[in-house]
Amino acid sequence: MEDSHVQLIEWITSNGGYISPKLEIRELPGRGRGLVVNDRVYPNERLIHLKLRQLLNYSSIHNEMVNGGHLTEAEYRRMSAHQVLALFLVIQLSLGPKSDWQAFMALLPDRKEGFLDVPLQWSKEDQISLTPGGIAVLKKTLDTFEGDYDKVKEFVAKYDSDPRDAYLWAWLCVNSRCLYFDLTLTTGKKDAQEVPDNITLAPYVDLINHSVESGPTHCQLKTSSMGFEILCGQRGYTADEEIFLCYGPRSNSVLLCEYGFTVPNNPWDDVDISDALESTFLTKQHETVLKELGYYGEYTLLADSISFRTQVAFAAIHFLQSSEPANARLLKLFVDGKLGTQRFQNVMKAGLRDILTTSAEETEAILASPAKLRSHVEILHQSRLDIMKSLLADLPSIVRAT
Repeated sequence: MEDSHVQLIEWITSNGGYISPKLEIRELPGRGRGLVVNDRVYPNERLIHLKLRQLLNYSSIHNEMVNGGHLTEAEYRRMSAHQVLALFLVIQLSLGPKSDWQAFMALLPDRKEGFLDVPLQWSKEDQISLTPGGIAVLKKTLDTFEGDYDKVKEFVAKYDSDPRDAYLWAWLCVNSRCLYFDLTLTTGKKDAQEVPDNITLAPYVDLINHSVESGPTHCQLKTSSMGFEILCGQRGYTADEEIFLCYGPRSNSVLLCEYGFTVPNNPWDDVDISDALESTFLTKQHETVLKELGYYGEYTLLADSISFRTQVAFAAIHFLQSSEPANARLLKLFVDGKLGTQRFQNVMKAGLRDILTTSAEETEAILASPAKLRSHVEILHQSRLDIMKSLLADLPSIVRAT
């Protein structure tokens, strides 16, 4: 890895970029690779600067993909940024040392073992051991991948004898390593509809791990028409500290399914009660009405609050007990924010207590089972149990606060 690390830095700096000599790539227990400082770093100190030509995005790879004969202009325009970036990585992989991006490619996750912690790569048995929330995120991720692969598989097959495996690797590289970058800065197009996706792959920057903490404890990402910069946060770092970026609020289910890791005591964890709510309390009538309103499914709870979608579901359960038109109007008033929860708080409290009690017992049984869970899956179930216990302990006041 040391040689690849040096080659990537040389490639970046020889093309006008900058990597602080205070940064080192290190193997970190339980987290894989990350960037660590070897000296004191001061607040707002520049750590990384990449030129626009060193970024991989929908705009920057266009000429190489179209003029290079890989896609026609029409084919290119029909693809999303994620689809075309993943295809680009497959092509670069096929080129091996002939690729102009070889220094970057050498530090991407290994094709065979780099994503073994991502549920898309797991057996069906391991996948169904996820929490309900994890299974929901996995299904959404899998559906997205399959849709993307279906659009590009004929092109991928030109460059690899195992196209699905190659594209899954490349797709996961993009999914787990891309960052937001406003492409209107480079294209001059101000209409967002003219730019498919404002995402980019940023060599070396993609080695910075994620933190769930916001504020001065993580680095700042600065973009402009001049390129892409990483600055130290407001706190600064001391030698041997790992630097982080905060990608925004993400639950462990999302972190695991998209990136392949979890964070203990993640403050953004929630409990997905969609299956329990839909199978136990919602009738076909409820389903029809909630779909019309745009509130069917994705019912979640935090440790101290009830999502609005969940509140709408219980409002439907209460107000649609009869077919009186007035009740349907009351439901619409609640959805529009013109009516409070007072009328259905008792229904919501009783329903949640039933769901949480049953789900907590089921989760305790899973954790106590002799069947071995993956460590990340165990973290998901333990977090789910902790949140449910917290809710049950203070459910009346939490419901009253809605």
